[in-house]
Amino acid sequence: MSATAHDKLPRPRRLIEPEDIVCPAGCPARAGTSVLCRIEHEVIDGRLNPYSLRDYCLGDYRTCSTWRAEKEAVAEGQRGAALE
Repeated sequence: MSATAHDKLPRPRRLIEPEDIVCPAGCPARAGTSVLCRIEHEVIDGRLNPYSLRDYCLGDYRTCSTWRAEKEAVAEGQRGAALE
């Protein structure tokens, strides 16, 4: 039986626990395989975007362009406080 495109997607090595998420705008989603970005209102799937998830949500979120833009907007009084 041949593998489907879905079968070839990278898999997280383990489930994402709430304490793994360092970005203040992130929260666990999809049974521990993804992170919900409260700024983008989108789920960052660990199988589809493993590097974004690792580098920003679970890593140095201050380098994330979405987070930086939201922080600047909040500082200027243009947005709510999704980062708190």
